[in-house]
Amino acid sequence: MRSRSWVPLVGIMVVLLAACAISVPAQEAANPGVLRIATTTSLYDTGLLDALEMMYENTSGVDVQITAQGTGQSLDTARRGDVDLVLVHSPTQEQQFIDEGYGINERCFAYNNFLIVGPEADPAGIKNMQIWAAAGYNYTDDIQDSGPWYVETGSGMGETLTIANQKNAYTLSDIGTYLAFKKQLNLVTLVTEGDQLLNRYSAIAVNPEKAPGVNIDEANKFIDWITSNETKEFIGNFGVEEYGQPLFVPLYPPECTQPPFNCTTCSGPGNVTTTGNVTTGNATA
Repeated sequence: MRSRSWVPLVGIMVVLLAACAISVPAQEAANPGVLRIATTTSLYDTGLLDALEMMYENTSGVDVQITAQGTGQSLDTARRGDVDLVLVHSPTQEQQFIDEGYGINERCFAYNNFLIVGPEADPAGIKNMQIWAAAGYNYTDDIQDSGPWYVETGSGMGETLTIANQKNAYTLSDIGTYLAFKKQLNLVTLVTEGDQLLNRYSAIAVNPEKAPGVNIDEANKFIDWITSNETKEFIGNFGVEEYGQPLFVPLYPPECTQPPFNCTTCSGPGNVTTTGNVTTGNATA
């Protein structure tokens, strides 16, 4: 992949992603018939998690309860012991969660790409350019709260796309959520390339030694299930009929352990080591 530098978007509103939550209350003791999952809004907004929830409940007989948040909030929810499992997509935050002793049995299961989308006329001239760090900007010091051109929505990806569309603004979105909302938007894809835009999804169980009351047995069973070849095949086909391409690409060994994915593992029970069809090519819409 090629990396390029960006230019400042003076006078143009960039809408970035935060989080919205649908909360599930904590439990003092593990309920073997309930699995509580905190997940990113992209898995939720695309409809993939609804489909996986139904499949797993029909297979296991377990009541799956979903909390849809940003990755940071999902991990904080897990630290409090309010969920048994997280499905997240921020490797740096994930590693911190694991290093603190809260996360165990981490496995990757899929990826897609982030996109920069915005008005078709592209008044800032950013098409095919890259993101802040590559351009030599410090996001916190130079970009965040730097003027009325920049807004944080405090919302998930789907709602952020809707707000950006209303304001004729630029925003960052994963390709899955963009495709799911595309018919409602006037925004077009402008930047699709670069390792910085890779979006890897991981499943991590919450350590019951740090958060008593976690249903670790069911969390581990779910992780085995979502990383099985059968479930990955379903994930790889999700969205193809409606959008003409998958919203997520399943990860297989050994590629998942190598750059740019760098997973600990992505293998489930009974998985055969295979080269699969994983690529690191550019996301398009």
